[in-house]
Amino acid sequence: MHREKVARLRNELGWETAWTMERLWIESMEVAWLDYFLAQLKFAQVNAASKATRDHYEKRLDRAHNRFLTSIKTRATVGKMAQPTLIALQGDILTNRLLLF
Repeated sequence: MHREKVARLRNELGWETAWTMERLWIESMEVAWLDYFLAQLKFAQVNAASKATRDHYEKRLDRAHNRFLTSIKTRATVGKMAQPTLIALQGDILTNRLLLF
């Protein structure tokens, strides 16, 4: 089930047409999503545990959620920056694409 979800997520994020840096971000998002998903499962399992244990797993869940949201924001920001733009130069139209090394 997890592999199918990760594969679907990879496909939805455009893995096939992504350039190298985008692929790294897609992989980062996959890892962040999987960590968040597993943290949710573990948190759901500790309802009967002590308050200290529940607090620990709640903090873990919060951190995983923040990492996942950060990966989404980063991907969106970079995606906007990498959009091709048109520049008019003495009547010629050139395509300018941001290159990150």
